Amino acid sequence: MSHDQYIHDRSGRARAGGDSRALLAGAATAVAGVGAALALTDGTSVLRAPFTLFFLLAAPAAALAAALPRLDPLSRTVVALVGALAVDLLTAQLMLATHAWSARGGVVAVGALSLAGLAARAIGAGGTRGAGGAGGTVRAAGGTADGTGGPGAAGPYEAPGAPAPVPGGEEGGGDRLESPGVRRDG
Repeated sequence: MSHDQYIHDRSGRARAGGDSRALLAGAATAVAGVGAALALTDGTSVLRAPFTLFFLLAAPAAALAAALPRLDPLSRTVVALVGALAVDLLTAQLMLATHAWSARGGVVAVGALSLAGLAARAIGAGGTRGAGGAGGTVRAAGGTADGTGGPGAAGPYEAPGAPAPVPGGEEGGGDRLESPGVRRDG
């Protein structure tokens, strides 16, 4: 095996299996897709119920897991599965309350909610992270993270490293932001 096919665990030891996760994810996607297709068609396969159940758990769980990237893998898995159950139960309850229940409609509704969650995450991940960059923090009014303020502290809702306001200067009064490295002549 080449070096690229090893995954390093937290202790630094290398273990084989870089491609096995991708293979497992692909197989799970295929099973979920077949489950959705069997639920939406009039198939009489023995696999219809278990594959559809897998879709109803895996689709919202994948969307929720994608929305929780900062959790450790075990916590993300548990929260995603519990959240998937909640999405399924709330979808069924809403459909029953509105007298619109059907198995196909439930699969479509859960699939649409899952796709919307994944799309929202994809759109959110493609945007910018603000002036603080990756890992930047927004400080509350008062200046510093501990609320003590102080000279040179970031003001309300300013990320560290953001340009500081320069008082006066403009005819309209008030503050203006100066960009670093930009020279303003009189």
